[in-house]
Amino acid sequence: MMSTTAPKYPVFDLYAESLAAAERAMEFWGELYRTSADLALWWAGRWMELPSAFAAYMPKAPSAEAREIMADAAEAAAAAFAAPVLEALTVVPEAPEPAAEPPPAAAPDADGADDLTRLVGVGPRVAALLAERGVTRFAQIAAWTDEEAARMDRELNLMGRIARQGWVSQARQFAENA
Repeated sequence: MMSTTAPKYPVFDLYAESLAAAERAMEFWGELYRTSADLALWWAGRWMELPSAFAAYMPKAPSAEAREIMADAAEAAAAAFAAPVLEALTVVPEAPEPAAEPPPAAAPDADGADDLTRLVGVGPRVAALLAERGVTRFAQIAAWTDEEAARMDRELNLMGRIARQGWVSQARQFAENA
């Protein structure tokens, strides 16, 4: 009869020990893998539960009545804020009223130039700037179109003073009375 046990040969002991060590290593790594997988699944479950844990502390959506009240309040606040702004935008400044009686005409200079400082808003500096551009007579200013007045206003950097103070209408009165 044959023996069921393997014969013992000292040369095979070396292989048997290394095979046993490999088997133990495989058991270790397998157990570590299973543990890691279990741990990963446990954390995934906790993360999945997290939103429901905070749901109790999250504000509830407002009711339809509350949304309507908030919309009305926001609309009223916007209207209250916009009203003065819209009113300011719709106000059109009026041109100054010409004087009922123009002041007496001054005698023109020796070179025929008028005293442009008689116009409201024209001082010596602006009169000198106008003279540099060839404007020395009331009749010249009285003949300006709106575009010419706007161009001159930009050139002199007067920020709308010509139209605002009615230089053209003032110059017409002075030119008629001269």
